[in-house]
Amino acid sequence: MRDEVRAMLRSAGFEIIQFEAPLDRSSKVHPDIVAWASDASGELVPWAVVEIKSGQSKTPELTLPALARSRDLLGTVDHYAVVNGRWFKADRSVRSLESIDGPTTPQYGVGGLLGDENLATSLLLKSLWREANKERPRGTRVDYFFPSAELLAETNVPGIQMDDGFVPVRHEVLWRARRAECVLRC
Repeated sequence: MRDEVRAMLRSAGFEIIQFEAPLDRSSKVHPDIVAWASDASGELVPWAVVEIKSGQSKTPELTLPALARSRDLLGTVDHYAVVNGRWFKADRSVRSLESIDGPTTPQYGVGGLLGDENLATSLLLKSLWREANKERPRGTRVDYFFPSAELLAETNVPGIQMDDGFVPVRHEVLWRARRAECVLRC
């Protein structure tokens, strides 16, 4: 189901799609999917949240509390439920859902730079953990893990490589996120 949802989001124009994204260091809320797009100012923001449910007794309304919580914490614009393969979109107040064919294209496109330091730090930590976990089968202990040069390398566009794409980040925000990540790890 996740691959089908990812394909639908990509066809709507979303390039950056996160599965079970951490909202920040202190939050235990992990939306099933967060899709990123630009806002009116050109800043990359979490634009859409998708909750996925399957099973006979699952109804779209079961997703409303999670969608509202994600909206409140992330400030997302579009909120979707995919229940047993069918797409639903929440109204602006996230109190009801309407059956739709798939996600809508973000209003301002998908370009832009991430400007939220907490989110950048969270994304950077997730990337570091992903890379550290790849080294575990080789016997590398996490407390002795050193990230690859590519993960922390300066690139033409500053950003963070994620599972499903590259998240461009404002240079000063990425610098502060790397410092915060080092403090958290060291």
